[in-house]
Amino acid sequence: DLTIYTFLFAPLFVLQVSMITAIVLILSIWNVRYRDVRYGLPFIIQCWMYASPVVYPLSLVPEKWRTLYLLNPMAGLINSYRLILLQGQPPKLIEILPAIIFAFIGLPLSYFYFKKAEKSFADIIWLNAGWQPTADSRCQSVVNGCSAVSCLRSESAVILKGARCINLKN
Repeated sequence: DLTIYTFLFAPLFVLQVSMITAIVLILSIWNVRYRDVRYGLPFIIQCWMYASPVVYPLSLVPEKWRTLYLLNPMAGLINSYRLILLQGQPPKLIEILPAIIFAFIGLPLSYFYFKKAEKSFADIIWLNAGWQPTADSRCQSVVNGCSAVSCLRSESAVILKGARCINLKN
């Protein structure tokens, strides 16, 4: 049965999306900078799932470990979903407090960190793909004397591929 507390599902969902967005922004930066991160992510996500009460209720966690366990922001969120949807009870603020703190601090910080790091993504991806920028005079003349690496970010849409320079604006 749906109860009066069912309307709290939407704010919990927004909280969860905010928290996950913060995590995804950070992990995307790491994935661009450190190419092997993508291989470790499935393992980390699986460990995080087992460290959260997805397949078992929070009541199975011993009382002496529960406070430490609830520092995992997903543990409180998942238990709150259970309380609202399955038991018709309100969520406990103390359980979702780590998720609230993480979302309100982590999302703005990760967003600004992402925007700062985003400027170098093209250069990093370009170099990781094996293409070496060169100081080709044809490229410099196309983009008004910019250096080879900054040609990657130039507004004239110049791409360096090996020693060849292609102007996409024509």
